[in-house]
Amino acid sequence: MLNSAILTDNLVEATPKKSKALTWYYKNKEKAAAYKKAHYYANIDRYKARATKFGKSETRKQYLIKNKEKTKAYNKQRWLKVKESKPHLKVIYNITIDQYNEMFIKQNESCLGCKQHRSLLKRDLCVDHCHVTGKIRGLLCDSCNKALGLIKDNKDTLLNLITYLNNA
Repeated sequence: MLNSAILTDNLVEATPKKSKALTWYYKNKEKAAAYKKAHYYANIDRYKARATKFGKSETRKQYLIKNKEKTKAYNKQRWLKVKESKPHLKVIYNITIDQYNEMFIKQNESCLGCKQHRSLLKRDLCVDHCHVTGKIRGLLCDSCNKALGLIKDNKDTLLNLITYLNNA
């Protein structure tokens, strides 16, 4: 059966079989879309009730309009709490906030690339790391980190750009 197998390097590998429902769906996409639309309009009250329950209901919208400053202050406080804890450090780079702060102090609270102090920057310093090994190299400002990313951490490209700037 050539339909249910793939021939690669004289070896036959089985292809995953699709379910009957999925096969039917691919053959009858228009019919399925029409059925979904008809089902929605037949049960529109249930869908609207669910949207009100889980979405922003009219009373919630009115509350947000009346208490704009209160909700804005609450959201800012919540964001600052998350920002201070920097949860992405553990997830992405496997370092703690203490390790980040230690690196930050060791670098004199400045970017390793352009030597600008944190107080002159709009954003916190980024954790620069090797995408191949995952080794953390240091903390860079957003501009230096993007520049390294754009040249794909290629030293030759960076040296060519330095030569270009010197000759210009």
